[in-house]
This record gives sequence, C-alpha cells and structure tokens, in this order.
Amino acid sequence: MVELPAGQTVVFPGQTTMSGNKLVVTNLAEGGVDLWAFIAATDLTDPDHSGARCPVSNVMEAETALDYRCKIGTFEQDTWTDMSNKVNTAACSATSCYAAKPLLAGGVLDMTQSIIGNLQSAECQFRLTIPTECTGSFTQGKLQVIVKAV
Repeated sequence: MVELPAGQTVVFPGQTTMSGNKLVVTNLAEGGVDLWAFIAATDLTDPDHSGARCPVSNVMEAETALDYRCKIGTFEQDTWTDMSNKVNTAACSATSCYAAKPLLAGGVLDMTQSIIGNLQSAECQFRLTIPTECTGSFTQGKLQVIVKAV
C-alpha cells in the first residue's frame, strides 16, 4: 500500500491513480513572447524514513511510476508519456531541455506545438502507477516545468 498526502486516496501496489487536478501553465509574458514548454519530475521519496521501500530504498522513480499528457490550445496529446528526471547538465533541443520532455511529447509530430502562445495556457494531467514491489508513504517529490522564450 502507498499512502498519498492528506486528502488523497490510498493506492495499492500495481494500481493506477489519476490526478484530481490539472497543472495549468499560463503564459503571461509581456511583449507578446511565446514560450516553449518542457516538463520533468523528481523521484518520489519518503522523507520521514517511515519504512517505505521501492523495493529496497525509500525512492520511487518518476520515470517508471509517473506519466503525463497535456493540451495546449487545440493541440491535445492523446497518449500518455513517461515522465523523465531533469538533468541540469543536459542541453536543450527540439526534443528535450535538461532531459525534460516537451509538454506535447506523445503522438505529436511537430515539437513546435509545445509552444504556449502569449496569454494562452497549457493543461496537464497525470497518472501514477505504483510498482508492485513498492510499499509505504512517498510524500515528497516535485513537478518541474521549464520554459524558454521563443
């Protein structure tokens, strides 16, 4: 069993839960600047060392447990994309930035569709699948949104 923060449901190993809320990223940049957006996450951990194991440490890897899909304007990602960890030493290109993935990474042919136009928003939802070998409370972790001016 994996316990989520207060107010959230308990999810058992092998089960999947969907985010109740959407992450909304709004481009409020002055001067009409568009933003190229990427997303990553940190691994989920048990900061209290309460006995959580996945399978032998208190770390649940975001790359294997967390997926996302986003919508920007009329472009919507239908497929779920595996989350990645941010790597501060990695470069930025059309397919990743600091190892983060474009918001519209899954099933979109043109990566420029991951651009959030001025005064527009992107919406992302998430699903978490608890690996069968994980038990305990994993209450610490972050979503990281990286934007670059276009």
